[in-house]
Amino acid sequence: MKIAIFYRLSRYNRQSFCALRGALERDGIPEDTDTFFLRPGEGVKEVARLVPRYDLGIVCYSFMTPQANIIAREVAVLRDHLSREKVVMLLAGGPHPSGAVEETLGMGFDLVVKGEGEETFPRLVHRVKEGKNFKGIQGICFKENGKVISNPAPPLTDLDLYPPFAPQSKMFGKIEISRGCPFGCRFCQTSYLFGSTMRHRNIDIIVKHGKIIVDRGLKDIHFISPNALAYGSEDGKNINYEALERLLAGLRREVGSFGKIHFGSYPSEVRPEMVEKKAIALIKQYCNNHYILIGAQSGSPRQLVHLKRGHTIEAVYNAVEIILGCGFKAYVDFIFGLPGAEDEDRELTLKAMKDLASMGAIIHGHTFLPLAGTPFAKEAPSAIPDAFRHELKRLASQAKLFGQWEAQERTGKGLVIGSG
Repeated sequence: MKIAIFYRLSRYNRQSFCALRGALERDGIPEDTDTFFLRPGEGVKEVARLVPRYDLGIVCYSFMTPQANIIAREVAVLRDHLSREKVVMLLAGGPHPSGAVEETLGMGFDLVVKGEGEETFPRLVHRVKEGKNFKGIQGICFKENGKVISNPAPPLTDLDLYPPFAPQSKMFGKIEISRGCPFGCRFCQTSYLFGSTMRHRNIDIIVKHGKIIVDRGLKDIHFISPNALAYGSEDGKNINYEALERLLAGLRREVGSFGKIHFGSYPSEVRPEMVEKKAIALIKQYCNNHYILIGAQSGSPRQLVHLKRGHTIEAVYNAVEIILGCGFKAYVDFIFGLPGAEDEDRELTLKAMKDLASMGAIIHGHTFLPLAGTPFAKEAPSAIPDAFRHELKRLASQAKLFGQWEAQERTGKGLVIGSG
């Protein structure tokens, strides 16, 4: 059987496909398999043009909840273009499909890979290529006789068994160093998708892949972690200084002055209560980033408890003071429009943002979006009052606030999470 794998790339899913493609490279890409990377705007036309040449085309999507409505429309068009063809399998994975399986299958997808895909995706491709029954594979969901079948998940992924990106396909990305989170914030998918126990990729493997990046002439090395300062920590709540320094020192030694190491910056922010002068000094010693990103999310103690953040607003002030004192810029995440926000919450959040900005921090603004699979999945954003909006724009005009919070506010209107 000759098959084609189509990866529907977007600015939001490239990292996911780097990892999945790397997992497939590890297991061996089957013979007589062609690969196409579809850019935005060319998905439907390219699939319709190319798929008749093959016995089967597997069209892979990975997306988050804010993109769900756009993907649903595209899949409907794709299905319409290929209504006479029976050679296409539409496959969905990623945060939204994992948290809203039934809704995703209702969009027109044939299969959903739920949760982590490093083991499931290669196994599925090989089974399909060999013409074998794949419906018993762990981690996949599908409809049969109108009923949704959700197979049990495979064991949690051992990150050391899989590469973080796909060198054979020249797909390089960020290096995921840790997965899972012990905090379970009610708006965030991380704990609910990947578990509450942090898993860490081995230092030698991380260093090896950092070297691969610079050997290809790519200078910048970025990391993925829900909390960079928790690297190597058994409980994810305390700093393992030995592991942290071994990681950063090993990377610096291997990549030399050519490699630019970015640690504690997006997408490996740090939690405020774990910011200690000794830890930030290590980043200063070995890394190249100019800022440290911390998550505050709210300035209201009541909201921080309601969100299950597990830290105080005082910890945010302390973290900013340490970060600035070590010579870094401090970027601080806040979320506007949180469910159940009251006037007092907004007042306290605005005060915190102004206080932090006066200290020298820069606010990174977001608007709450309900994400599939989280405790807040069914919660609508609260309104952002005009007076609060005016203050946000005033901070932005002073270069003290940036972010896509206005675009996210528009996205959130009418965003509906279906059943999982």
